[in-house]
Amino acid sequence: MCGFVGIIDNRKNQDYSSQIKSMLRIINHRGPDEEKLCILQDIGVYLGFARLSMVDIEKSSQPYVNSSKQIIIMFNGEIYNYKELRSELKQVGIYFNTMGEVEVLYQLYQMYGENFLSKLDGMFAICVIDVKANKCLLARDHFGIKPLYYYKNSDVIVFSSELTPIHSVYKTKIDRMSMELLFSCRFILRFYVSTL
Repeated sequence: MCGFVGIIDNRKNQDYSSQIKSMLRIINHRGPDEEKLCILQDIGVYLGFARLSMVDIEKSSQPYVNSSKQIIIMFNGEIYNYKELRSELKQVGIYFNTMGEVEVLYQLYQMYGENFLSKLDGMFAICVIDVKANKCLLARDHFGIKPLYYYKNSDVIVFSSELTPIHSVYKTKIDRMSMELLFSCRFILRFYVSTL
C-alpha cells in the first residue's frame, strides 16, 4: 500500500521534526516494511515515507534523494509502464542503480520536468521536491485512485496519503468548494504546484 507525509514551511523558521515523526507513525500501517524520514530543516522540508516493499525490496527506499540532494521524490502506487519507460531511458544512455519505479520517475523528471506526468500509465500519488528550482510538485493519477490530501495556508503546506496526519498538525475545516467538486465530479479538480 505505502504512504507518505510531508510538511513544507516557507518561513523556514520552525522545526517540524516531531510533527513529521508523529505523522509518519499515524500511517505506519500503510507500510510496515520500512519507515524513512528526510528532514531538510534549512529549507523547511520535512518528509516521511511508510513502505510496503513490492519491487526492488532492498534498494528502492523512499524518499528517494538524488546524489546532489537537489531532487527528492516520494511515490505511492503502481506505474504500469515503468519497465517500458526504463528501457526507453536506458536507450538514451541513462544508467540505473535500482530496479524500482521511483528511480524511473526521477530520471523522467530530470528529462521532462513536470511534463513527465503525461508519460505515466498507472495509479499514483507523487511528491517531487526540486530544491534548485525551489518547487514542490504534488500530483496524482487522473482518476484519483491513490489518495493525496493537503492543507495549505500562506506559510505552510501539509500533505499526506491520509487525512488523519494532516489533522494532527492543523485542525482543519472543510473547504465547501472542494466538497461540491467531490460530490459532483467524484474528485477535486485541483493540481497544486508551489514554491518552497
